Amino acid sequence: MNVKKVVLFPNLKKKGAKEVISFLKKRLKEKKIKVEKKISSQSDLVIAIGGDGTILKAAREIKNGRTLLLGVNLGDIGFLTTTTREKLNECLDDVLAKNFLVSPRLMLKVQMRRESGSRLNCFCLNEIVLMRKGARMLSLKISGRKGKIGEFCVDGLIIATPTGSTGHSLSAGGPFVFPEEELIILSPVCSVSLTSRPLIISANERLRIELNSPCANLTVDGQENFLLTERDFLLIEKAPFSLKLIDVSKKGYFRLLREKLGWLS
Repeated sequence: MNVKKVVLFPNLKKKGAKEVISFLKKRLKEKKIKVEKKISSQSDLVIAIGGDGTILKAAREIKNGRTLLLGVNLGDIGFLTTTTREKLNECLDDVLAKNFLVSPRLMLKVQMRRESGSRLNCFCLNEIVLMRKGARMLSLKISGRKGKIGEFCVDGLIIATPTGSTGHSLSAGGPFVFPEEELIILSPVCSVSLTSRPLIISANERLRIELNSPCANLTVDGQENFLLTERDFLLIEKAPFSLKLIDVSKKGYFRLLREKLGWLS
């Protein structure tokens, strides 16, 4: 795909973001590439300028399987961002010359429904987190396409994608999962039951999570927050598209784990 329409998606709170925007606008103008203000289904490339949080926000706005996403790291960790301000010039040349790999990432579709019939729809790249609100533990019933999976009495539950396996899920005892796999990870947080352990299921599963507690906090990708009340339920399934994340680092996943998390180093 030839890149003709680009959207710059910055976190303006990050130091250096304005300088990167100015540089990219100049370079793209030289290449006669149109810079658009908003992400649409016609966008060829979105350049997220900031950190992993900027990538997560951009990913939820793309909502299609054709737009490429490139992350420029202005932060510290940068698991999802694959280039830096210092290497941006070379990276942009590689992208425009189609000298890069595409790392397809599973996206989840999240629906929250109430007894009244009202609903909320959004997408998720990293994880969905349900946490208790107040002193009482959460009582959750989880079902799949073939019926009941289990009932959980927990402080919280993390539903993560492979991309999100190195985030909150990992902190709760969940496994590393290669990011291009299509799997869903369920990680209970402080379960009453000793047999309640992280569970990996197919991304083709359609989860229904019923809340049997007075209320709970729902967070999507650490950025969107909602309050659930008793008898509300979630429907979680594979989104109808995968995110096309550009990888120009050529490092490989396990080298990234060693650099960022000290994996077996």
